Amino acid sequence: MCAMPCPPLRRECPKLTQEEFDEAVRTNIEDFDMEAEEAVKAAVEEFTLQNYDMGCVVKTAAGKELANHPVALATVAISEAKTNEDKAAAFAQLQGILITSGAEGPEKLQEVGAVALRSGSLAAVMRSIQAASGMDAKDSAQGPVDASLLLAPLSLAKQLMAVSLDIRDSFDDVKGAETVMHLHKQHPDHMVLQAELARMAECACFKEEQNKEQLMLAGYGLGLAELLQQDPRQLTEDLVASASGVLRAVCTADDDRPPTSKAFQHARLLAHENQALKTLLSLLKGIMAGWKSSSSEAHSSAGAGAAPPAPKPTTSPSSPESSAPTVSAMLACMRQLAASEDICKSFSEEGGVLTILALIARLHSKQHRDVVRSGLGALRQLSNSDGTKLLLAAHDAPTTLLQCAASHPRDEDVAELVLGVLAAITLRQPAIATQCAEAGVIDWVTECLTDMASSPLVCRQACILMRNMVVRNPELRPAFLEKGADRLVRAAKTAHPPNCKDVGSAALRDLGLDNYSS
Repeated sequence: MCAMPCPPLRRECPKLTQEEFDEAVRTNIEDFDMEAEEAVKAAVEEFTLQNYDMGCVVKTAAGKELANHPVALATVAISEAKTNEDKAAAFAQLQGILITSGAEGPEKLQEVGAVALRSGSLAAVMRSIQAASGMDAKDSAQGPVDASLLLAPLSLAKQLMAVSLDIRDSFDDVKGAETVMHLHKQHPDHMVLQAELARMAECACFKEEQNKEQLMLAGYGLGLAELLQQDPRQLTEDLVASASGVLRAVCTADDDRPPTSKAFQHARLLAHENQALKTLLSLLKGIMAGWKSSSSEAHSSAGAGAAPPAPKPTTSPSSPESSAPTVSAMLACMRQLAASEDICKSFSEEGGVLTILALIARLHSKQHRDVVRSGLGALRQLSNSDGTKLLLAAHDAPTTLLQCAASHPRDEDVAELVLGVLAAITLRQPAIATQCAEAGVIDWVTECLTDMASSPLVCRQACILMRNMVVRNPELRPAFLEKGADRLVRAAKTAHPPNCKDVGSAALRDLGLDNYSS
């Protein structure tokens, strides 16, 4: 069964207001004769000890007097700009401040974010977008909208929301989802604007459950999926990547504040009612078909039985290197959409699993690391389905996966993902465990525990894989033990108790060893 985790419950830190912080600073100055800088430092230390969230606080002695702060001035300039030239200059001014602050470090960026929040910077930018697009009733009589004038404020809105969760929290207050859907419908054929709009929407969704829900309720998720169903020759890879980012985001439960997430429902809606997975798969095949063949990257044993390739976008680059960001985004989206057994089965029947396996087989080298990681992540999710396990085994996936791992020696991220896929396909599958042993997995697992012993995630997955291979195949135990599995697993348990104590004990137990809990 394909599973999608829900976010854990978290006890939220109380939020500190600017007024409370300013009062503490004033008290330190007036009652304890502190200098301004010392008073601010003492207040920060006090509220930190009390576990307050100070993300919305400007940590200066003049917290209330921020009218002359560059961010506040730029926000006023955006609100008061009348001409397109004035607006462009104001957008550039605020964007420059954000870029400079980011280069100065997280503390400076947090300060700028706090001022932007208090100054209503996102609201000012969104109002400008709404006015320029004719979204307001009073502007309904204006002429055709110049989409190029919307690109800069959309990018700026994304940059503002990237600064802090508190700014993203205000997205709904400024009619964010409504604005996104208005522009989506207003410019259906402007692929550059659609891509910029999608990037802003994806940013708004990061760890923000309410924004995900509002965008889906507005119809944006289904609208994007339908947009991707156009003739692929009309699409751009930039749009495909950006749209994939949004669809992935609304299907990801990454906000730990609400008790539940609708990510699973979103995934089922997009996969079943709008065939988003099928659409992405068709586009992926089209991109792959556009690559120049390379005998050094070919792998004859993978990809058999995949459906015929779709037409590629006319703007599709001719090399895997230039397509990497788009392909990685699509694979990450596929991973999140594969949220249930029936979705996994349907995707597999369309040739999706074999297409991803063929992609990994072809691009297993170091230069394609990001694509490899995304592909492995998708296979790992899909491999929770028993049908996928059997299909991968039938197409010699263990050999392909080991070849991939060998191309990324001592790469902990790649190793952890390969181990994860192998652990998934061997769970309750003794025949596949035997196949893995014959492919050389036993040697490689023990090498991982030796060469990457400092990685808790690698060690954990190695223990899980080892346990899955021997629990129903006792004949494999001697080979593991001859390679020092007893010592290696116990070392992992000692080095990484939170990650390896439980799975390490299970591995030792199923290896037939005594004192497996010690």
